[in-house]
This record gives sequence, C-alpha cells and structure tokens, in this order.
Amino acid sequence: MRWPVEIALAERHLRRFLTLGHVLNEELRERWDGTDLGPSRRRARATGRAFLRARQGDPRAELSEEHALCFLPLPWSAELAIRFAAKGRTRLGTWLVDRVGPAPDLADLCEAELARIRARHVDNLVALGERRLVTADPAEACRLAERALALEPFDPRGHRLALAAAMRARNPQRMVEVRARVLDSLRQLGVGPDRATEILLRQTAVSS
Repeated sequence: MRWPVEIALAERHLRRFLTLGHVLNEELRERWDGTDLGPSRRRARATGRAFLRARQGDPRAELSEEHALCFLPLPWSAELAIRFAAKGRTRLGTWLVDRVGPAPDLADLCEAELARIRARHVDNLVALGERRLVTADPAEACRLAERALALEPFDPRGHRLALAAAMRARNPQRMVEVRARVLDSLRQLGVGPDRATEILLRQTAVSS
C-alpha cells in the first residue's frame, strides 16, 4: 500500500504525526511498518524506530541530527541526545544546543533523565556483579564493580560488591585498594558505613 500526499503542508504534518504514531501506538506502528512509504516518510519512520530502540536500551542506530530535530518533538530529541550521550555519543546533544539554544527547563529535563539512566545502569551492573560473585567468578564481579563505581563512586551496593569480590578473589593488594577507596568515598560524604559495608570493611582489614 502506498499513501502519496500531494499538499506540502499536509505532508509535513504527516511526517511528524507518523513518527508520533509509530512511537506511541503499537497498532499504528504495525500499519506503518507494512506500508510502502516515499523517501521522506521512510526517514520519519526510521527516526521513530531509532528512538524506540534507544528507549529499549539500544541507542546504536545511526541517525542524522537534522532528522532527530525534524521528525521528533523537542523533548524526545533531547531524550534521544541524552541516551546517546550515556553511551559516549555527544554529537546530537551538542548539535541541538547549537541549533535550539540552551533552555533552563530543557537542561533540567536532560539532567534528571541522565541521572535516572545512570542510576539504572549502575543498578544493572551491580546486580550482574552480584550474580557473578555467587557463581564463583570474582574477577568478573570486580570488573563490574569497577564499572559501576566509575559511574557512581558513592553507591553503597557497589562498595559492598567491590569489597566482597576482592575478598573472594583472595587478592590482598586488591583488598587494600578497594578498602581505601570505600573509606575515602565515605569521608567525602561525611558519613559512616552502613552495617553490611562495615562488616566487609572489617573483614578486608583482617584478610589483608
């Protein structure tokens, strides 16, 4: 099925609403995915697909900055830029600021969304590390703890994972390094360790 649009204004609205429908409505998404679209409308659909994949944790799709701004509402363009930036791809965010200009409310939205994505990523890394620890893979648990703490140096769960993994690996040097890192983080926060972290700190002090 092909759906040509002769009126330029209507075509511009169709491209925008095609993307909105593709993202928000599964029935419309199936219909658009099965439709033979012209080049400009295919670009709109591709933008919607890239946005959906990014929301599902796979922001790897190549997408031009112009298409992100043209075919997505501005808050979605900002969200996409944030998700790309969380994976080290900052070009879209820089391009949007240059074209749209910094807006305080948009900056607040970006900061909050990025913090939420980072926290979720840290939780996932720590949970995976805990599973690796249970399955007797302390080396991988250590690596995952390092990745989590690189993103959030003050995460108590990350501290406990790093300490437990160092002990399980029976690496005295590693235990000394991790223990010092955890204590330094707590000093920066001006707080004492929670009960579980305190126990692990004592155990690493004895073992090292």
